[in-house]
Amino acid sequence: MNNIVKRLFIAVSITDDLVNDLNLTKAKLESEISGRWVNPESIHLTLKFLGNRSSNDVTDIVAIIKKSVSNVRSFNLKTTGIGCFPNHRRARFLWLGFEEEERLLRIKREIETRMSVLGIEEDIRDYHPHLTLARLNNKRLDIKEINERIAITRELPVERVTLFESVLNRGGAKHYALDNIKLLS
Repeated sequence: MNNIVKRLFIAVSITDDLVNDLNLTKAKLESEISGRWVNPESIHLTLKFLGNRSSNDVTDIVAIIKKSVSNVRSFNLKTTGIGCFPNHRRARFLWLGFEEEERLLRIKREIETRMSVLGIEEDIRDYHPHLTLARLNNKRLDIKEINERIAITRELPVERVTLFESVLNRGGAKHYALDNIKLLS
């Protein structure tokens, strides 16, 4: 079997309704907030970035995801508003946040712990579920004013976790679903 290197990550896909909300948000903010905006059609809720992995690892990774979600029922995540990292005085990333939901945090912890058998380092930083909207250059932002003007109040159904391959090219990264692992209904 050919051993091909693939750039992989584990994520939750977003709904078409949320993509539409993000397209509207981008249209409203793009002229006043410069930066590299992420194409809303390629936005996802990342659970774990795996980096460059052998294609031979894909079967094991899928098995680990299946074990990590085996006892988790599908659920909804609620949006919390727009924010930025690291802070509003030096914004590097603009994002849409979600409430911290115990089931999502449990899936994240399980995946982190179980991936160590493949030599994938555990990310011990606090996890704050969000969708990255844009990459900025240390901009000062009035997040309160942005949230007063743009309110995205949507629930994201989490019914499956997806293993994606990310292929980098000049126009940005393209994401391809390699496997979808369903949660319990």
